[in-house]
Amino acid sequence: MGPVSSGPHQDLFPDSIFVPMPQSPAESAAVIRRGSFQFHLEHGIFHNGVWDCRNGRLIIDSYMQAGQDVVTLFSPLHPARSTSIITAFQNLEIPEQSGYGCWFYNEFILFPDDGGDDISAVTFIINRQAARAHLSELQAGAWSQVRISDTIELPQRSRRILPPLHAHGKFYMVCMAGHILALDPGLMSLFCIKLPDGMEYEDRENFALCRAEGAGFFLIHLNMSRIYVWAHSTGCRIGSWKLLDSLCVHQVFGYLVDPSFRLSKNSVVRVTVAGDNANFVILEIEQKLFCVHIWSRTVEKVFELPTCRKGFEVHPFMMVWPSTFPKWSDGQDTI
Repeated sequence: MGPVSSGPHQDLFPDSIFVPMPQSPAESAAVIRRGSFQFHLEHGIFHNGVWDCRNGRLIIDSYMQAGQDVVTLFSPLHPARSTSIITAFQNLEIPEQSGYGCWFYNEFILFPDDGGDDISAVTFIINRQAARAHLSELQAGAWSQVRISDTIELPQRSRRILPPLHAHGKFYMVCMAGHILALDPGLMSLFCIKLPDGMEYEDRENFALCRAEGAGFFLIHLNMSRIYVWAHSTGCRIGSWKLLDSLCVHQVFGYLVDPSFRLSKNSVVRVTVAGDNANFVILEIEQKLFCVHIWSRTVEKVFELPTCRKGFEVHPFMMVWPSTFPKWSDGQDTI
């Protein structure tokens, strides 16, 4: 199954599209055709984009015609099922300025990484020198009481942030040149993880975080057209980094993708997203999206963006494989 890409230009391009991977299993073709991925307008609800995607489900940032912000839970492979509409999490306590300057709010709504039904709304409140976090869980259709972390001083000035990773019960967010900001929900404590020596986060187009089996997480770093795969062993303050792999983008591509495509030394390469266990990374190169399978050193061309397309997100639509697909009867899906 391929990535769901979304962006704000509804007048020029559909705000969300589903793109099957070129080498999708044949057994999934019928299910994909019967699925419903057109969720940009439904029941008077408008969708801004995708918050998260996991285990065949989507969390969509939405709003109603009356202007109320809501959260939509959507299962594209089960279109006959009702879509869940939830009131958006909106309960922020504004910190006092107290010398820290202007605060910026960055809210994210994410699935648990264990495949459960509960979702989390985490808000990182950051300025150039400090950070705090608010957290609430959706349980039985209602948001739990907001928990608030202490405010910590950052070891570096904050930069443009990446969407956080929810892995093994913790949240990790890249927002500084040399550190990752982490939240431990059990203790409601924030802490910083130093990046490997010599590595620096430049902008959101050269970094990606992804889940790892067991403990810890993976960091994908693109530097000078070379991809580095790092593993953080425990995901805590005392965890260590290990370089697992590195590959040259120019060498991996060769002519495997498209005989007419040439990757020049001047091509701008951007990281959009990485898959669990660093199995793949999706790169944008010259308005084209490519899926690079890290461990097998193979490349697939996934999609070509229109030249008018500016600004987009990619969310891999993943599912357990082999999987039990829904049975179809008179247009209704059953299990």
